[in-house]
Amino acid sequence: TRLLRLREAASRLAIQTGQWEASATLVNRLVQTYKHIYPQNWPILGVQLALQGKILVHLGREQEAVPILRQAVTILDKTSGGGSGSDADVVSAEAARLLQETEWSLNGLGSLA
Repeated sequence: TRLLRLREAASRLAIQTGQWEASATLVNRLVQTYKHIYPQNWPILGVQLALQGKILVHLGREQEAVPILRQAVTILDKTSGGGSGSDADVVSAEAARLLQETEWSLNGLGSLA
């Protein structure tokens, strides 16, 4: 648990300081750890997957981001409050929007400006 909390803190720090490659690596490690300790549709896993996808899009790695964002949206849709305005709803909506924009960009239908 201590190592997990340390990784969470390190990933937040990397994001806050704009160290995107480091944050991608750290969040990926967190996601892999969460997949081992949480149930498949756990909201925290969905949030971390959404964050991972967002970082990958920021790094220009859209092809990698799409399946991760899809997984995040699936989990968050199952676990959110169904439009109640909860944090999970907000993250779910943001992940769904980013997924759609990324898919459009990859298909030549728009840009991620």
